[in-house]
Amino acid sequence: MPGYERFVSGLSRKSFTRAAVRRFPNGELFTVVPQCVERRRCVVVGSISPPAGNIERLTLVAHTLRRSGAARVTVLLPYLAYARQDRAARSESLGLRWAGELLRATGVDEVLCVDVHSKQAADVLGLTLTSLSPAELLAGALPPPWRSEVTFVAPDEGAVDRCSAVARAAGVDRPVV
Repeated sequence: MPGYERFVSGLSRKSFTRAAVRRFPNGELFTVVPQCVERRRCVVVGSISPPAGNIERLTLVAHTLRRSGAARVTVLLPYLAYARQDRAARSESLGLRWAGELLRATGVDEVLCVDVHSKQAADVLGLTLTSLSPAELLAGALPPPWRSEVTFVAPDEGAVDRCSAVARAAGVDRPVV
């Protein structure tokens, strides 16, 4: 996955830790980062979907890292929730902008996710956004004998580019349907 290497290069298994996130009896969250993160680049793996609870946990961990002296906080979101709310009329919610403002306010510097479906998502999110393509991974899962007979079918116009990327990675010259 292009771009992924810059986040994992030089990391050892010892570099990974799990933040402790607990709830007080009244429902409030409390988090502890169990190791020193001062002047370190930190990556939080999490989700903002479904939003109930997940956004709250992720942003509290990011905020705790920043308060603990982290030099940089990157959030790895396998799925970028709210990306379908990337444009809106004045009277409608712009959920992706809201999510970006919330992440930025809690100390997040950048977002890394898998296969963002919207080209304008980075502008609307308002944070550095790196979208990793799973095309090579998916192409590698195809058995070689099938590759000459495969036709990729995109379920909608938005999926054509992603299907084409998998076809190219698999060495398939057929057009995407």
